[in-house]
Amino acid sequence: MHFSLDDRTCVLSVGEFAGFTLGPRDAGGGGPSGIWRAQLGQQWHARLHAAVEAEAAAQAGTRALVEVPLTLGCVEQGWNLTFAGRVDQIIIPAGGAAVVREIKTVAGPLPAEEATLRAEHADYFVQLATYVVLLRATPGAVADPPPRSLAGELVFVELGTGLIQTVALGLDDELLFQSRLSRLVEFLNLRLQVRARLRGLRFRPAFAVLRPGQETIQTELADAFGAVERPPGNLESRSLPPSTYDLRPSTVVLFEAPTGYGKTGVLLEYALGQLRTGRFARLLYLTGKSTGQLQVMRTLAAMTAPGDIPEPQNHYPLPITHDQKPRTAAAHAGSRLAGATEIRTLRESGVSLRARRVRILAGPRSPVALERPRPLLPARG
Repeated sequence: MHFSLDDRTCVLSVGEFAGFTLGPRDAGGGGPSGIWRAQLGQQWHARLHAAVEAEAAAQAGTRALVEVPLTLGCVEQGWNLTFAGRVDQIIIPAGGAAVVREIKTVAGPLPAEEATLRAEHADYFVQLATYVVLLRATPGAVADPPPRSLAGELVFVELGTGLIQTVALGLDDELLFQSRLSRLVEFLNLRLQVRARLRGLRFRPAFAVLRPGQETIQTELADAFGAVERPPGNLESRSLPPSTYDLRPSTVVLFEAPTGYGKTGVLLEYALGQLRTGRFARLLYLTGKSTGQLQVMRTLAAMTAPGDIPEPQNHYPLPITHDQKPRTAAAHAGSRLAGATEIRTLRESGVSLRARRVRILAGPRSPVALERPRPLLPARG
């Protein structure tokens, strides 16, 4: 599923829509048995496709379409929804009512009570109803001139024996489609509410006074993750972080800095800012040990504690605060000159220096290395 909160659009497959639900659900079967069942199901599909094509050829004016790709749309509560799928069969008799068929293999014995099939395979009926309802609303999507009427049939095939049971689509099944549609729109509206809440996220900078090496780190992190531009038709994904404004693949960034640099605060400040702009929908902070969580929670509590917190800014990318502004060329030159004088003086005093190295690695990009003096240690020996 891909959706844009700004454009109020959503694109998803018919199969995904049929099984859509709020909250966790069973992931379904997998492994060798799942592969075997899929292969056997493909064989039954191929046989039934060949049979219906032969029947249509024997009847003058009748057409049989198999594995028909469809892209259909509708508008629901202000959302422009697009459904993509591939219907198994569409039979169009001369001057008669067209029939949309979906073929589904089942492991249980057939024939079975219709009520049992509807209860155990509700998603199949929603999938077929989606095709039928949207095709009725889109005249000419399949045939020109469009068929006089459109009906739906679900063809169940017993996996082991090939026994067939056909169930006609009813009005209650079409109401299931409308119910699933309302559930999808509810999810999209919830995403809108979450984004509105995140845009009001307020937090203070992690460091009132920047430590050495932090002067431009927020800009360098933004460069490592990529620009946060919002191109036309910006899409979001339920399986990827929502509100991902750039459509690049996910980026893995390695941030290396010595102890005392302030990595926790730097990363939280960047991540919370991106969370506020809508680029990220969720922040997961993983630590190697449970004790590592203590510093994270302390820093987060300090950044969000009640008090004088700056108003959130709705700029893209994260607005630069007073202590994040990149230094001007003159300021950089002055900093280098002061640093060189300080190092020379310390060396003359017998104090040793160790280089402080900060690296950000992002995909194929070259490492960004910043040299900063570490806290001064007395020379040994």
